[in-house]
Amino acid sequence: MISLIQILTRENENEKNLFLYFDNYSWKAYGQSARLLSKYFPQMEKIKVFYNDMPKNIECIHIDEQCMLEIMKEAQIILDDDWVQIKYAN
Repeated sequence: MISLIQILTRENENEKNLFLYFDNYSWKAYGQSARLLSKYFPQMEKIKVFYNDMPKNIECIHIDEQCMLEIMKEAQIILDDDWVQIKYAN
């Protein structure tokens, strides 16, 4: 399972890729991925999540099944055990 530190490290280095992470039985986007996802899908609400071991709140979007289907309609998808990378043409 990917750790929150690994997710945040990836997101800090991320400029244009959308990563979705499977965490606690649901899909989520964090950091830059959450910002990109809200750009493509403005109806998705970003929330700030506080983790005890983190110095600041983290932007996050929880993704339900219907949203996941919409996200993947026109995307190139790369799968791993606990994350998905999504690339859009634009």
